Amino acid sequence: MARTFVVAAHNIVIIPIVFAFFHVGVNANILWLALGISLIIVNAFWFGFFLAIVCARFHDVPQIVTSIMQVVFFINYHNEAFPC
Repeated sequence: MARTFVVAAHNIVIIPIVFAFFHVGVNANILWLALGISLIIVNAFWFGFFLAIVCARFHDVPQIVTSIMQVVFFINYHNEAFPC
């Protein structure tokens, strides 16, 4: 967890540099970005915490979650690789 946070902190430093290089101005949409990312992080934390509790109680859930994640990644990859 700490290693991921350090990598994310280093990547956040790069974003203003890229914005300055491509002459992207700060407007209301970019300011909404911080709120949106924070909501995604809070939601992911809540869902991960809930899933951890369920997986600790029911020992067959991790295998179900793994299988579902594999199917979701396959469907996502399949749709991007072969657009209709």
